[in-house]
Amino acid sequence: MKKIFTLAGAFFLAAGCFAQTTLTYKDNGLRIGDHRSLKKMEYQASTPAGPNQIWDYSKAKEINTNMYIDQAENMSAVKNNSNIFLACDEGGSKNTFFEISNSQKMYWGLESKNAKIAFEQPIVDLKFPFAYGDAINGAMIGTYTVGDQEFAINGAYTTSADAWGTLIMPDGNVYENALRIKVEKNYEQAMGSVNYQIHTVRYQYFA
Repeated sequence: MKKIFTLAGAFFLAAGCFAQTTLTYKDNGLRIGDHRSLKKMEYQASTPAGPNQIWDYSKAKEINTNMYIDQAENMSAVKNNSNIFLACDEGGSKNTFFEISNSQKMYWGLESKNAKIAFEQPIVDLKFPFAYGDAINGAMIGTYTVGDQEFAINGAYTTSADAWGTLIMPDGNVYENALRIKVEKNYEQAMGSVNYQIHTVRYQYFA
């Protein structure tokens, strides 16, 4: 059972074991049948990148929202012997789609009741092994579909292991040598005749 804390949708902890602050497929890859319980927390500002950071979320207040993610095999995806395709049911609100191999975790898009996002090439959410200082860059090209309208997405992303340190959680647990993974996206999304410039940053902490 993996524990995950979400802070205003931006921060979460995936608790797994790894040696010398290195992510591996064996310890950190998603699996078919995993169930992850999440608790939403108040937003906490991020800290700079670098070594020996202290992330103290001990006083972060829990928002009265419980979430879960169930991971099942995505039967509609084309499979081969080296990859696992997952459809993650995020509490009934949307499904997110991943492809998992021994070398990386790839995000293909999502589908909710009202919208769908699909990428021509997946965003590499993690790679294995992944250690402090590692980074990967890629194009972010896809479509955003609402009803019968389809809009272009065009930009780039960077996934980097940008910091490590001590993570202090609201439940009192302290994780030494936690590795922070930063996924930063800069892209343009068309909506009708208007092009929106969007910048997002998501942090994941692994201990």
